[in-house]
Amino acid sequence: MGVLKTTINDELFNQRKAHQYQLSILLGIDSLLYLVYTQEARILLLKEYTFKSINSQNATALADILSFIGNDRLLKLAYREIKIAYLSQKRTFVPNRLYHPDQKKIYLEHIVGLEANDTIQSDDLSLLRSQNIYAVNSAALHQLQQLFPRSKQYHITSALYLGYRNCCTLNKANLFVNLRDQSIQIFLFQGQELLFANIMPVHAVEDLVYYVMMVFRQFNLSADQQIVQVSGDIREGADYHRALSRYVKYIQATPSALDYTYHEMHRNTLGKHHFFDVMSIALCS
Repeated sequence: MGVLKTTINDELFNQRKAHQYQLSILLGIDSLLYLVYTQEARILLLKEYTFKSINSQNATALADILSFIGNDRLLKLAYREIKIAYLSQKRTFVPNRLYHPDQKKIYLEHIVGLEANDTIQSDDLSLLRSQNIYAVNSAALHQLQQLFPRSKQYHITSALYLGYRNCCTLNKANLFVNLRDQSIQIFLFQGQELLFANIMPVHAVEDLVYYVMMVFRQFNLSADQQIVQVSGDIREGADYHRALSRYVKYIQATPSALDYTYHEMHRNTLGKHHFFDVMSIALCS
C-alpha cells in the first residue's frame, strides 16, 4: 500500500465544489502524485505517495498504485477537468513531417523494447511541431479510462517540455534536469528551441552524473558557466545534488512554470521545485 510522503490540504478545499476544480495526476513508476487546483490556479490539494517495488529487481508497484487510485475517495469526486500523465521510459519525439498515425509502434520498436501489454499513445506538441510517442501499460490505460472516462492523458515529458519552455531565457542555453522515481529527464534548449530531450533509467547517483555530463560533452557546454536547473527528487544537499555539484558550478531550482497561488503556510513545501512535473501537467492540451 502507498505511503503518504507529502500532503497539502488548503482549508478552502470543499469536496462539494469539486465540479469547479481541476485535477492533475502523475502516475510514476513507484509513486503517485495528484494536484487539485481552481480555475484561478490556486492550489487546494496535493498528495504524494510512494509504493514499494514488488521484487528485488525494482519492478513497478503498478498494481498497488492502480488499486490505490480506485479506492481513494478524493479521486472519485466529479472534477471539472482531469489530466493524467504517465512516467514511461519508452518514448520518442517524431517531427510532424515524418509522422504517420498508423506507424506509431514502428517508431518506438526500433529504439526500445516493447512488450505485449504495451499500448502506443501519442501527444501532439504543436509548439514543437512534433508528436511525443510513448508506450503505456495496457491494463493501466484501460483502468484509468474506466475510472476517469472524461480525462485527457499524456506522457510526462510533454508536460515537462511545455513547463521548461516557459522557464527558458532567450538567447542562451537552458539545461533542465528532472528526477522522478527511477528515471531522469533531461532537456536542453537554445532560447526556446529544443535541442535535446531524453529520459533514462537511474539506479545510482553515478548514473545521473553520467547522463548530465554526457549532454555537456555533446553540446560543448561549460561546466564553469552553464546553469543546470533541477526539479523533482534532486534536493539541495542530498546525494544527487552533492554529486552533480562536483562537476558543475551552478545548480538552481527550476521556478514554477505556472503562476500558482497557495496559502502562505504551504510556501515552504510548494515553493520548492519538487512538484514541477505534476504542476506542469496543467499546460497540456
